[in-house]
Amino acid sequence: LGYLGLLHARQARFALARECLTTGEALLDNVADRISLGILLCARAEAEYLADQEQAANDALARADQLAKELPDVEPESEFGKALARSRSVLGAPP
Repeated sequence: LGYLGLLHARQARFALARECLTTGEALLDNVADRISLGILLCARAEAEYLADQEQAANDALARADQLAKELPDVEPESEFGKALARSRSVLGAPP
């Protein structure tokens, strides 16, 4: 749902993007998959940025950054690490 939400955002279908991302976030919260949740939050940050929602984009990126700090195995070359780097680049945030 994270990837689908980001795809919708890239096609300027922001309501559908948010629906996918919100559903995905709820599902991942329920199963406690924090790495996948972090990746989804990166997708949410990019989607909100594309929707010109700067505060929401920054909030999602901050949540993803916090998760990365809490998890012991988030390396720069991991899927989560790459998602963080991409989101930071898109949002113009420092690495």
